[in-house]
Amino acid sequence: MDVPAKDAERLRELEIKITFLEDDLAKLNQVVIEQGALLEKMRKAFLSLKEKTENLSGTNGDSMPADEKPPHW
Repeated sequence: MDVPAKDAERLRELEIKITFLEDDLAKLNQVVIEQGALLEKMRKAFLSLKEKTENLSGTNGDSMPADEKPPHW
């Protein structure tokens, strides 16, 4: 095998690797997009639950005063 043939084979192998890497990168990018959307959905759900909890307890998220007995006492 002469030098140009070796170079051509090496170039072909590198092109194949790049093709696979580009495909993997596109898949990973899609996962990141999906996780971002899920994270935003979870953030909204958390804020909604936090607001409902604050409305039920009549506080702004602070803990119960130390001298106040829980409702079951």
